Amino acid sequence: MKTYILIISLVLFFTGCKDGPREKGGPSERHAVFGQNPGADLALDCYTYIKAKDTVQLQITDLGEGVIATLTYALDGKDRNTGILQGAVEGDKIFGEYTFMSEGVLSTREVSFLIQDDRLIEGHGPLNGEGTAFVDRDQLVYTPNMALTKTDCPH
Repeated sequence: MKTYILIISLVLFFTGCKDGPREKGGPSERHAVFGQNPGADLALDCYTYIKAKDTVQLQITDLGEGVIATLTYALDGKDRNTGILQGAVEGDKIFGEYTFMSEGVLSTREVSFLIQDDRLIEGHGPLNGEGTAFVDRDQLVYTPNMALTKTDCPH
């Protein structure tokens, strides 16, 4: 009986060690390049804007079928809100729905970020009557005054 257990243990040991240690998530899960635009290079990283009492942070958590990120706005004079951005990369831009909780109310609105080197620049433009979606994505303006730059993610 002891020999049988020893043989099974050795077989399991050698088959488990066959490929050596593995890093969690293959390269495609940690890093993705979309389309032919080198500016549309995203990785599982954090992007942050901090100035005075204003902070915006976006942490990309998944690049599988699109982009999933945690997005937080803490702007002076406004209620802090944190939620989930689910979207897709179209050329050098991320378009997605930001679902967040603010003042005890669950809300959703469309957001967009221009991918530019190690920065994400939020797009602004006219919204529909409900304030949930852009009227015309082609009219969005991306001004770098609140650009989010690549930073270390908090642990």
